[in-house]
Amino acid sequence: MFKNSITILAITLCLAGAALAQDVKPDKEAAAAWMASIKDLTVEEAKIYAALKNATDDEAEKLELQIKDIAAKKLERKAAYISKYPNSDFSLSLVNDELIFLGNYEDGNLLYSKLGKAAKSKPAAKKIEERLAVLKHSAIGEQMPDFTQPDTEGKPVKLSDFKGKYVLVDFWASWCHPCRAENPNVLKAYGQYKDKGFTVLGISLDDKAERWKKAIEEDQMPWTQVSDLKGFKNEVSSYYGINAIPSTLLIDPRGKIIAKDLRGKALHRKLEELLGSVTDAKSLNDSISKLKRPERLKWIEGYAAQNPGSPSGPYFLSEFLKFDYQTTMEQQEAIMDKFKGAAKATPEYVSMAKDLESKKKLLPGYMAPDFTLLKPDGKPLTLSAMRGKYVLIDFWASWCVPCRKAIPHLKEVYAKYKAKGFEILSLSGDQNQEAWRKAMDQEQMPWPQVCDDFPEKFKPSRVGGIYQTRFIPFYVLLDPKGKILVYSGQESDVEKELERIFSK
Repeated sequence: MFKNSITILAITLCLAGAALAQDVKPDKEAAAAWMASIKDLTVEEAKIYAALKNATDDEAEKLELQIKDIAAKKLERKAAYISKYPNSDFSLSLVNDELIFLGNYEDGNLLYSKLGKAAKSKPAAKKIEERLAVLKHSAIGEQMPDFTQPDTEGKPVKLSDFKGKYVLVDFWASWCHPCRAENPNVLKAYGQYKDKGFTVLGISLDDKAERWKKAIEEDQMPWTQVSDLKGFKNEVSSYYGINAIPSTLLIDPRGKIIAKDLRGKALHRKLEELLGSVTDAKSLNDSISKLKRPERLKWIEGYAAQNPGSPSGPYFLSEFLKFDYQTTMEQQEAIMDKFKGAAKATPEYVSMAKDLESKKKLLPGYMAPDFTLLKPDGKPLTLSAMRGKYVLIDFWASWCVPCRKAIPHLKEVYAKYKAKGFEILSLSGDQNQEAWRKAMDQEQMPWPQVCDDFPEKFKPSRVGGIYQTRFIPFYVLLDPKGKILVYSGQESDVEKELERIFSK
């Protein structure tokens, strides 16, 4: 795949070339002298392309870097030549060719700046200035403006729909063989980094919907694809002056262009630089998981402060919270506030932020989410039907040893406050109904019992999920109006509140 990604550097489809070249008079002697001055580079380049035919991927990667090194040397020699002959027609043609065939604003602007006043006053220079103005849209550091194009089903898709992620805007077409050859490489990058704040937006320069859709299916590209089916007159590609494909623009979570035309392993190197290695993050998490709880939390907090944009930060915090019940919402929020950019686009951050927002609505003062579950006799019981009393929702399960050990004391609390307007509702997280019923027979709890349901296999229970109970036993105490008074995993917190209420 990397051999193809190198070869495409020499393949271009030009639309504006003829219009620009008409105003530049050919100078055969100057051209011959120029070619002689870069003969060593062209010979070396030809050898590299020949070597690519039978190169392995690792060898091709090294050859790719050599090709880029030669291109940089050519640019240096062009700049030196133009500086020496700033007003010659041939110098003007060198700038012209750079912009037509390679279309790189930074390089083209560098060469244009070396031209003299006389050269810049010529008609060809005006055309070059117009071309530069278009190419500036794709310059590194430029903000990529929002645009809308239809997807394969005709639905409008905006670039802003992907805000908060690194997006590879990929200009391609079904008929472009180098594009199709590069697709497996893009697919590999997508698979590795899609869960770390990266995605791809394909913009096709096709003009036939059938061919476009067929190519997407054949190349198994799962990312969003859009096109106005105007070929090289595509409004987005025209805005950026795209004259050759494949062509890519990598934008950061804020929408700024940070890289261009990343292909082969260059794409993977850039993404690893920005998003880090998935393997490294997992390996590091395995190491820090051996730390004691306070040390691990402190380490994660320090990592977030030093690497606010790293997608690994939310991953470390998410893994920690899976098995931790002591971290307060305030502590979690303080760490999450440190994350920036790509870190906030990761699935882990999005999930934690969503859970945190839901959990805030479970704080004292908020109305308890209502629910209806079945009692042992199969009849429904709705939480809101119990209003008028102080209600303790006791999340437990037959297999939970701490839950079972807490029941005798719960009976004492129940006996103490029942006559004063206190009720308990035990909500079991059992999936095995037989085990639930057996535990109820053994424990003889004198208050209402219901069992949670599980809409999806291997997923959290419905009501347990609503109440964000990551561990049991867990207690939620409600006032007679259904507002939350206590949300805690500690039975002592409930007792303190009951004593406060009933001691008045």
